[in-house]
Amino acid sequence: NSTSSLFNSFLIAGASGLISTTRDIDSAASKEFVTKFLKKLSNNGKAQDNFVETQKEMINSVDFNHPYYWAGFNLYL
Repeated sequence: NSTSSLFNSFLIAGASGLISTTRDIDSAASKEFVTKFLKKLSNNGKAQDNFVETQKEMINSVDFNHPYYWAGFNLYL
């Protein structure tokens, strides 16, 4: 499908990983998730650990604890 072709194109071009969503995500939740994830990634380059920690932070947040806000993100390494 076209999504896997796009992923493959990024990986062939040298990307070490990708974050994608399986559906539309609330803009504020997307900003929160990506900001938290990239901050963690810049401090510690372990993408998978940082991704899981970001999900946990979203689960424990007041505003974005419902899976609607965080469960649609996927990490591909």
